[in-house]
Amino acid sequence: MHVAFVIYGSLNEVSGGFLYDRQLVEALQRNGHRVTMVALPWRSYTRSLSDNLSHRLLRIFQNNAFDLMLQDELVHPSFFRINRRLRQTVRMPIVSLIHLLRSSERAPAWQQHAYRWVERYYLGSIDGFIYVNRHIEARVHAMLGKRPPGVIANPAGDHLSPGLTPEQILRRAQRPGPLKIVFVGNLTPLKGLHHVLPALYHLPAETWQLTVIGSPDRDVPYVRSVRQQITEAGWQANVSMLGMISNADVSSHLTHSDVFAVPSNPESYSIAYLEAMNHGLPIIANAQSDSADLVEHGISGFCIQPGDSQGFAECLRSLMQNRHDLAQMSLAAQKRFMSLPTWAQSMDRAVRFLEDVVA
Repeated sequence: MHVAFVIYGSLNEVSGGFLYDRQLVEALQRNGHRVTMVALPWRSYTRSLSDNLSHRLLRIFQNNAFDLMLQDELVHPSFFRINRRLRQTVRMPIVSLIHLLRSSERAPAWQQHAYRWVERYYLGSIDGFIYVNRHIEARVHAMLGKRPPGVIANPAGDHLSPGLTPEQILRRAQRPGPLKIVFVGNLTPLKGLHHVLPALYHLPAETWQLTVIGSPDRDVPYVRSVRQQITEAGWQANVSMLGMISNADVSSHLTHSDVFAVPSNPESYSIAYLEAMNHGLPIIANAQSDSADLVEHGISGFCIQPGDSQGFAECLRSLMQNRHDLAQMSLAAQKRFMSLPTWAQSMDRAVRFLEDVVA
């Protein structure tokens, strides 16, 4: 079959969502299917809505013999009306791949209402869905008031290089010195660094070190506030803010850390969590995030309620004071990673679903 895959930006962009999209394209091609990428530019939500008036977009799909259109749900503002216009002239099923619903993100009430209306209208134009987790499937069912055809195909982590051996994990956990905490993610409120810092007030400064890795350019006022908080607390010697670094350097920092603390929300399925677990790092997750499904609370990490800085601190304190527990939780994190499905298994589920939709 010939698939038109619609995305924003480039398939080569670096994020968990685009990694997933690349894996799906490769799986389709492996199964003998042809994929044509239709890439629209990143623009504001409001400007993207104007694409629904575009005759050029209509012609792309009217003038090519596609068997199926696959849309990354991120493009929903550009297609919430155009999908229905296409129905009048083109006979092909439309499937949406949903990493995260826009209406799940925090926004002022009026914006949330607008996002929800547009997104619901878009979802109603779709013939089938690929969900990256069960929570998104449930939200779509709730928004539509029905259970449309769909499949859950979780992301995987077997694209990652092998992490540490169990022996290396045990040695790392038993080393003396402060607990080494690592945060990896763009410095935006969504990733939750502002939930990590309040927990550290409850702990003696000599018992911990925090390494922060991620772009400081996405939300400059937020980063300014974080830096001010670190300065006012006198933590300049405790907190290292490294910005964007190479993948090899990220892997090195994961290798030498003890705990991965990224309580992000909303987060559909964190590839960063998988990489940390591969390195045997217990995860401290936001209990309200979809990615908390990856964490077995009290076994391979902790799921903390937003705002519970005291509970967050107690989790860190328990690992500082009991290195045996840290070692066992670290081994459990890697074991959890090893139990997850492979990309081939997940993507084969998605490909079979797309084949059934066309059939």
